[in-house]
Amino acid sequence: MPDPHARRDPVDRPMTRLRWLFVGYALLLFTLTHMPRLAVPMGPVPRADLLQHLVAFGGWSVLFTACGFFGRWNSGRNIARSAAVGVVYACIDEGLQAVPVINRVFGWDDMLFNVIGILAGSALVHIIGRKGRTTEAHRTPRGTGA
Repeated sequence: MPDPHARRDPVDRPMTRLRWLFVGYALLLFTLTHMPRLAVPMGPVPRADLLQHLVAFGGWSVLFTACGFFGRWNSGRNIARSAAVGVVYACIDEGLQAVPVINRVFGWDDMLFNVIGILAGSALVHIIGRKGRTTEAHRTPRGTGA
């Protein structure tokens, strides 16, 4: 039985912090997307909120995938499953805005940009992870079985 008083492996600490960062980000995003009568300043760019949806859900996707809930953060399985969870969440998040009590407006275009953000975040993690896998392959000496 593991010693409950033993110090945790320092390698686990960054992952724990990352998961707490994700939880904070997810709670903030949920709050902002469901706050009644939230007015988003548009500025000179028409429908600038669509870019905000893309960036916000892209950030959600990068953090969720980096947490490695489905395996190593840069594995194809983790990236694909995280993307699937993200797409479902993005649709639910936008769909909840149609509930009258929330006093928000559902938009197909908003949901589309939520999903595009999720997929863009997943693609970014895939690109970064692919580079990481290539770098790791070059570090491992051939023939060592490591």
